[in-house]
Amino acid sequence: QEVRLRQARFLLNTTKLPIQEIAANCGFMDVNYFTRVFRKVHGISPREYRNRIQEGEQEIVGAAKHQN
Repeated sequence: QEVRLRQARFLLNTTKLPIQEIAANCGFMDVNYFTRVFRKVHGISPREYRNRIQEGEQEIVGAAKHQN
């Protein structure tokens, strides 16, 4: 699952693909499930993650998770 989420973060950072397409490309057939898993791990939705990246925030990837 971490590999799929890493790929999703990469696609969110580097493409303008729709969230649903990113979810499918990363092996999540249900975009709602993808969003729940992404939010559980990173604390924000994929859309919010992308918006923050576009606003210039560099390191927002699950800060709480990576501090442990």
